[in-house]
Amino acid sequence: MQIKKLLCFVSLVVLILSCAQNEESNKSEENGGIGAESQIKEWKNEHVGFYYESYDYVALKDYLEQIAPYGFSVDLAITYDKIGNAELADALHKADELGVEVRAWLLVEYELGYWPGEENAERFSEVVNQFVDWVESEKLPVKWIIVDMEMSLQKTNALTEMINSGDLLSALSLLLSNITPGQFAQSMEVFRELVNSLKLRGYHVGVVTYPLELDDLDDGDFDLEDIFQIPVGDVNYSEFAFMVYTSFYEDILTDTLRLPVTPYLIYEYARKAHKYYPTGACIALGITSDAGYSPERMAEEVAAIRAAGVERIMIYSLDGIYSREDFTPENWFDALSAEPKIPPYSPEFGLQETLLKLVDLIANDKQQRTGLNLQ
Repeated sequence: MQIKKLLCFVSLVVLILSCAQNEESNKSEENGGIGAESQIKEWKNEHVGFYYESYDYVALKDYLEQIAPYGFSVDLAITYDKIGNAELADALHKADELGVEVRAWLLVEYELGYWPGEENAERFSEVVNQFVDWVESEKLPVKWIIVDMEMSLQKTNALTEMINSGDLLSALSLLLSNITPGQFAQSMEVFRELVNSLKLRGYHVGVVTYPLELDDLDDGDFDLEDIFQIPVGDVNYSEFAFMVYTSFYEDILTDTLRLPVTPYLIYEYARKAHKYYPTGACIALGITSDAGYSPERMAEEVAAIRAAGVERIMIYSLDGIYSREDFTPENWFDALSAEPKIPPYSPEFGLQETLLKLVDLIANDKQQRTGLNLQ
């Protein structure tokens, strides 16, 4: 996923813009708050799932055989051109026979942004409706639609090039140019209508997006969502998943700036997710294909999520696990049995949060000057 450089950029800007952080406040929360004691009395593997972003549906059937005994689910990437695909249909039926829940993770054309967001909401709605029509006509076993809400592939690639060349001012300028409250509000309504119509047809609809959506909720507006063109807003999704991929953050915070990236980052975002979405929160971990990511590390992150009171956990990705030769798939699956444990305090969450508050202030100022506001 191209979001890697984007998250690294966010982490870097915090170190440029922030001059202080409220460390004592964060430390005090370690001994209290909504995540001080796990609210999960028991957990089951049915609350754990894997993303699968390979389009080899034949290979998927073999993987389904191996994960079926564990009870995991799969969020299956499906692009617009796979609607009607016989191998896809066969894999869905195979999953149903094995008792593996497969949720449809739908995507649009690469040239239109790949991930759904502010700029392609209408097209994504068309793709979803075409897929659901096919599912119903073929009686395929799909009951969940997943909306992977991210900034377009093109803009993410542009940001990547700017960051690689050291042109951070241009990267920040690009993000601020995304502030278009009118377009943002219109796209949110498209997603709202889509979600409502899908629910009327008997489907659950989940959204997966950047964790900064949680930071945006702290001040009661959608400014950060507008900057990153992710109109999650107040749409009534069935599940809210947040990508907290610690292997991404290490590119800047650890490798370059020698700052730690620990399970505490996971823990704090899981606490926020539980606060704002007590019945629909989910945290996504990864990335399993990264050499520095291991089952042991994932187990610590799973423990942190459960300590924060969040049940649903997604892992990116199933195909990444099967690409690793240094660990067996069973090593990863066993890591998901980790018991709840609050991790020690670490500063990276405070740095990230400070950045986003400052960027939010910049966005508020721009909106005030344009005479528009997102509430």
